[in-house]
Amino acid sequence: MCRTHQLVERAITKYHIDVVEMPDYIDDFMHYEHLNVERLRFSIPMVIRVHGSVSFLNYYLNKETTLEKKIEQDRGNFSRADAICAVSGFSKRYVEENLSPYKDIEVIYNPIDSGSFKNVIQSDTEFPIILFFGKIAKMKGVLSLIKAFNILAEKKKQARLRLVGGGDIETAKRLVDSRFVDRVEFAGFVPHESIADEIDAATFCVLPSYFENFSMAALEVLARRKALIYTERSSGKELINDGVNGLLINPDNVGQIAEKMDMLLSDADLRQRLAENGFKMCKSRFSTEKIIPQMEQYYYNVIKKCRK
Repeated sequence: MCRTHQLVERAITKYHIDVVEMPDYIDDFMHYEHLNVERLRFSIPMVIRVHGSVSFLNYYLNKETTLEKKIEQDRGNFSRADAICAVSGFSKRYVEENLSPYKDIEVIYNPIDSGSFKNVIQSDTEFPIILFFGKIAKMKGVLSLIKAFNILAEKKKQARLRLVGGGDIETAKRLVDSRFVDRVEFAGFVPHESIADEIDAATFCVLPSYFENFSMAALEVLARRKALIYTERSSGKELINDGVNGLLINPDNVGQIAEKMDMLLSDADLRQRLAENGFKMCKSRFSTEKIIPQMEQYYYNVIKKCRK
């Protein structure tokens, strides 16, 4: 038995815990790398929450299908669970299709705190601000966004692009057309508690990621009553109904990203309608008031079933 497993068992006894939730990923910190994980079961029911295992991430980001060792390790990890719960339908499908667990998988989305919702739309500024926040990396679609802004900037002379986050900033800067460098701002890392202020100051947000198991960043935008241009990849369509509560784009399609940014800059009524619909959808489906009772009932059902 590994040290992590022993610590969890001590906590179970000390605090009279009824159910354990574990993530689906296994790393060196968990001390499972060289163990037969399917044999590591706890004395109480265990739920595995699907966030994105090693085989999951490699399959979708690198298109690798020969990760047999990692896949077998993930299968062993899932086999010891009494129940499996995914944070999106996208992640559920991967587990069902590639890791083949015998258990039913329920989808319960990650919630956003009810205090994050903003009730008033902030008025537009003289210089429209297009906001991206997250890691400055190809995976997040930011390189495509910069290329798209180079196209947009020719037409929309007042538009500004603000990029918030750390990462490969130097590579990103080299993609900015020299004519528009004074209109693209790399803000670098900012504390998470300041992200709401960044969203509030923006005209709209663009998050054109290649991979999002389930994006809390997208929920933060919707909760602040801002229009969102979001990725159609992975779980994107579970959050956004294109043209209803946001706009969807293909992160590889630079022209499409530029076109949809132009749409929002040119049509204030469209921005407001998308922002309002996104806000209402987010509050009705993803607030803590909605999700926490689902989680509580789910855990109760797992405990009840396992005690029979």
